[in-house]
Amino acid sequence: MHTGTAKDVMVNASKALLRVHQLIPPQDRPEFTQGREGFFYLERIEGDCEDARADYIIRDHDRTRFEARKALLRSAVDQVNAAYALRPSAQVGQPVLSIDICDQYRNMAEVITRPENAHLIESARRAYAACGVTMRTVPMRGGTDGAQLSFRGLPCPNLSACYHNAHGVTEFVPVRELETMVDVLQALVGIYAEG
Repeated sequence: MHTGTAKDVMVNASKALLRVHQLIPPQDRPEFTQGREGFFYLERIEGDCEDARADYIIRDHDRTRFEARKALLRSAVDQVNAAYALRPSAQVGQPVLSIDICDQYRNMAEVITRPENAHLIESARRAYAACGVTMRTVPMRGGTDGAQLSFRGLPCPNLSACYHNAHGVTEFVPVRELETMVDVLQALVGIYAEG
């Protein structure tokens, strides 16, 4: 649509996506959450006035809240579509936006905390202790290979990858921590070898 004849007709695809983003609670972004608090993460947005796309990652440690977050995003898209449908030039039944939600990662705690899997955390704690390290349990706030494996039948809690500033331009791995992790893994194998 030419800007000279845009009144009541133009639909700017990028602006429509921004309207959806504005409907997501700002406090529910990774930069304002921590620990087990869930979030919406705008990973990528690209486009122009004719065609645009946004990719979000939705995370939560609670399955019910996770489903509620997906519903909130669907509702935001529906609200923006409803607003555009009220325009005089709107084509009936033609939404401006569409949404496709694909589950990538569920929280591995659903599997790891089952009673039959309690030995996993306890064995890890024993292995760390055998190496003189106090194990800390921290919630993973991202998608992990361990989550994929856990939901495919191999309960797999994450052990330290020894990195700092994960996925940033200043990410690093101290050599001493890697060496200690080798010791922890050897101790863990020993625990299971003892049976």
